[in-house]
Amino acid sequence: MEIIIGLVVAVLIVFVLYSLYAKIITRRNRALEALAGIDVQLTQRFELIPNILTMASKFMEHEKELFTSVTELRTQASEIMIRLTQQLLKII
Repeated sequence: MEIIIGLVVAVLIVFVLYSLYAKIITRRNRALEALAGIDVQLTQRFELIPNILTMASKFMEHEKELFTSVTELRTQASEIMIRLTQQLLKII
């Protein structure tokens, strides 16, 4: 009888230890999955940086061209206004 009780207690102890071990392994795997997900997101973000830099440089180039053309057009408009003003002053 004592042997059976001893075996039951031993089986219960083994079961408890196994369930604790299984919980530890499950939590470790969840933590590793979470870290892997973070790593994937950081890798994707890192891969986007060159694209953003390319877009920014193209935008800056476009903006430079735009400001240059606006400046040229303003200069032309100013010169036309000066000529028109001088012609009007000659007429008057």
